[in-house]
Amino acid sequence: MGETGIHSLRILNSLGALRAWFRHRPDVYVGANMFMYYTEAHPADVVAPDLFVVLGTRKEERRTWKIWEEGKAPDFIIEFTSEATKGKDRWFKRGLYEELGVQEYFQFDPLQDYLKPQLQGYFLEGSQYQPIEPEFSEEGYLQLKSLVLNLYLRNEGDDLRFYEVKSGAKLLTLEEAEEELARLRAEYEKLKKQLGA
Repeated sequence: MGETGIHSLRILNSLGALRAWFRHRPDVYVGANMFMYYTEAHPADVVAPDLFVVLGTRKEERRTWKIWEEGKAPDFIIEFTSEATKGKDRWFKRGLYEELGVQEYFQFDPLQDYLKPQLQGYFLEGSQYQPIEPEFSEEGYLQLKSLVLNLYLRNEGDDLRFYEVKSGAKLLTLEEAEEELARLRAEYEKLKKQLGA
């Protein structure tokens, strides 16, 4: 199913932020909208999680994720949900991810179509998902802690952002990182001129 422009942007921003966060970890793969096959004997058994993270694997790119070849399901999945996908995201995918042993499952509803609260998360306890208790940031935003990622997921209006647990620093999107790099280069050039270099 196609995504709205808002959903696509949220997925791409989150993908970029998490790939940057795990860039020095050769044992972490971050993927998005990739076919994930979960039954070797039945090729029609497939889903495409909006965004997922797998720990303890190879970083290399793949065309698809076949659980029986990779040896495991993702550890973290988030679906950027909507009115059109709510049944599949809330019931089918939640049950499937629970059965496959996905440690954490999150849902974010950027258009506030139906999900109250707009950001929800679950962790696997035994063989069943339990809700992650929401917290609030100092600024009053709803946030959920991911133990898999060691990050907070924060609901900021129609946006989903990631924050480091320890420092509280916001993970930048690719666009924000490019802007910051341009700013630092400009400062460097200005400093060089001031020093007469």
